[in-house]
Parts: sequence; C-alpha cells; structure tokens
Amino acid sequence: MLSLAKLQDRFSACLRASASGQDALEDLVAPGIPPAASLAIYRNNVRSRFADALTDVFPATRRIVGDAFFRFAAGCFIEGHPSRAGTLIGFGREFPGFLRAFEPAASLPYLPDVAALEFLHRDAFHAAEAVPLDAGALHALAERHGDALGLKLHPSARLFSTGFGVLDIWEANRHDDPAPMMVADGVERLLIIRPHADVSVRRVTEAGFAVLVALDDGLPLGQAINVAANLSGAASLPAELATLIAGGTFSHAHPETRT
Repeated sequence: MLSLAKLQDRFSACLRASASGQDALEDLVAPGIPPAASLAIYRNNVRSRFADALTDVFPATRRIVGDAFFRFAAGCFIEGHPSRAGTLIGFGREFPGFLRAFEPAASLPYLPDVAALEFLHRDAFHAAEAVPLDAGALHALAERHGDALGLKLHPSARLFSTGFGVLDIWEANRHDDPAPMMVADGVERLLIIRPHADVSVRRVTEAGFAVLVALDDGLPLGQAINVAANLSGAASLPAELATLIAGGTFSHAHPETRT
C-alpha cells in the first residue's frame, strides 16, 4: 500500500499526463470502476478549470483568435505547463512565451505581446498595496538630496516594451463585440500600474521608459535622467516625470544607497 503522500504525487502526475492511471488508482477506486475512466473525470475537470483560468486572464487574446482556437491553444499549453502552485494566481505567466513558439498562431505576430500585456495587467492587479508618493513630499526630498535622490517604483508597476501597437489592439478587444482595429508596427512602451483601485496602462516616451527602467535598476534620479538624455522625448522629460509622479508611479524616495 502506498503512503498518502506518494499516492497523491502519483495521482497528480497522472492528471498531468495521458497515462491510464491504472497504477495510481488501483488501491483507491471502488471495485467495478475502471481506473482509467475514474481518472478521466478528474483530468477533464482539472484541464477545464485551467482553461477557464486562462480565459479569465486573456480575454482579449481569446476574442482575437476565437473561442475554439483559444481552447485548443490553452489545451496545448496546459499539457506542457502544469500549475505548480496552490493557487491560480500567476497561472499563465508562460502563456505569451508559449504563443511565440506556437506555430498555428504564427500569422498573428502581435498576439504574444497582447497576451503579455493582459498578463501584466492581471499581475499588477494582484500586486502589493502601497501609498503613492506625494508630489509635495517628493519635491522637499529633491531639494534636499538633489540628483542623488532614488525613487522606488510602486509595487504594482510593470514596464513593457513591444514592437506593435498592442495597447489599441487590447483596448479594442477587451469586451464582447470587439471594435474594429488596426495593427500598427513600431515600438510602444507601456507602464502598467495600480496605484489606487484600478489598473491603468499608460504610454511613455522612449526617454521616460529609460528613466523608469534605470530607477527600477537602482540608479539615482540624476543618473537615470542622464541615461535618457539623447533619447526620443528627452526634451519633454521634466513634464513627463511630473505626470508620472502625479499619477502615483512611485511609492518611496530615498538618498542614493547603491554601491
């Protein structure tokens, strides 16, 4: 007789695989119930729940390709990416990368980036809470510490750069009865953030994006601005930073501590 822990491990492995489950269930099922039939019920329920979870996280992606194609792709993904956590929060993190290599979706090169934006939107929603930095308090700290001031992005902040205009595509397909959309090429830089109750997605300039990345890497404000000095949007960077601050992009400010 297997121990409970070993039986659970074997049962879990059979749920993820396509084996009959004879060995896993022979000591568990009642007489007269074929183990393969019993396992099929559990397996179908588990995979259906995982597919439903992906549908919840990637509604725009599903609307773009249609329900049948999405369920097919989800099934293929679930086969190779079983959840290893005790919660569905975070499930689907690898789905955008899976779509990049998914040959049936090759005719929609923007699709993985739409999926990536959707996951980041959900990820930001579940991020830790923090009170956004007050502009007045930041101004006082900036006067005191100057260019050595460090800024910490809000815990919900997610930075995403894409080669397609995915924000418009995503917005056109967020709800039922999708609006007509045009697929535009060109780099788009996005800030996904939830400083208060709702998640917002904001376009930022090349310079603004570089500053945010540098700050997130731990550079002080002065050095972060220098990184962006020759990039597109640098001339309007002071106004953009003011908008980012007012929008709750930062949660903490501190003197430089990086070595």
